[in-house]
Amino acid sequence: MILHLDNGRWYIDVRGPGSSDQHSLDLSLHLPRRLTAGHVVIVAENPRVFLSVIRKRWMRLLYDVEIQRSSTLDPLRRESLQHEVERMRTCTFSAKAPPDAPVGTQIFVVKPDWLTDLPEHMTLYIATSLTTQQIVQAMKRLRRGGLIVIYGNWTADYEILLHQTYQ
Repeated sequence: MILHLDNGRWYIDVRGPGSSDQHSLDLSLHLPRRLTAGHVVIVAENPRVFLSVIRKRWMRLLYDVEIQRSSTLDPLRRESLQHEVERMRTCTFSAKAPPDAPVGTQIFVVKPDWLTDLPEHMTLYIATSLTTQQIVQAMKRLRRGGLIVIYGNWTADYEILLHQTYQ
């Protein structure tokens, strides 16, 4: 489900239930494009483990892009893929609370308890259950036109997203 009104605040994408492995794969494939829009926040129950899986998939994806770049003869396509490789290589991840994260971090993987000090971001991935209060806290720094991706079932706690989107 993707919701957006012309005067609305955010896009909302519910990816539905699935295994943690399916969610991390989907997120890894989606992440490079969303990174071009701005900072990304991923809310996970165990940030270190989730980041470890995402980084492994990220490195595999980077390898695949490098293979594509080396096998293409089209100079424009090669230049585009080179730009993608450079962006992926320089991307900085952190599984620390945002105030403790290294300067220049672009992707923050956080626990639900760490939502109070988020940086301004364009994409919010929710890979664990959140309370209404936690959702509101996470949305405070989500920029207008941002994307909220929910992995799992839509719960009553998420109704605040619809309310905020339609304000």
